[in-house]
Amino acid sequence: MTATLTPTTHQRLLSWIDEVAALTTPDQVVFCDGSESEWTRITDDLYFLPLVVHHYVTTTGDSQLLGLIRHLTSVERYWLSIVGGGLDVPNRWESPDPDIDFRLSEQDTPESVVEEYQHQWELSRQALAGKAAGDPSTTDGDKTVRWLLTHLVQETARHVGHLDVLREFADGTTGE
Repeated sequence: MTATLTPTTHQRLLSWIDEVAALTTPDQVVFCDGSESEWTRITDDLYFLPLVVHHYVTTTGDSQLLGLIRHLTSVERYWLSIVGGGLDVPNRWESPDPDIDFRLSEQDTPESVVEEYQHQWELSRQALAGKAAGDPSTTDGDKTVRWLLTHLVQETARHVGHLDVLREFADGTTGE
């Protein structure tokens, strides 16, 4: 099952996609294209994130989920805004505290942590504006924008799996 809008003619890649699709039987195969419509579709899916996080934290008293979201904010900030775009923004990873991402202050709320993450998405878009996938990052010429985005997807996917498990433990709801 190859997607209808296939952005490549590379037959080995298309064969591999068909093979994996046959094994995993997804509802659909979607290629990421980096378009504005793709961005809107993905972020619209996250519209209810603040409500889900607030419900989880207030019903369980467990702030691990907020720590993971704070960590994802730091990951995106470092790789896309600082390394990719060269923005002069705070870098939590310069702290001597190795767990700084996961520590919350008394002022942090589910809404404020999610809002910070969503604000970081906009900073990332600004940082990479005008750059193509094959362009070198601003502060590390050995890494391309493609490498940064791939790394961010991999890191985010790992932690979204963790978030899914925490949510399932809290209320029994499972992801797709």
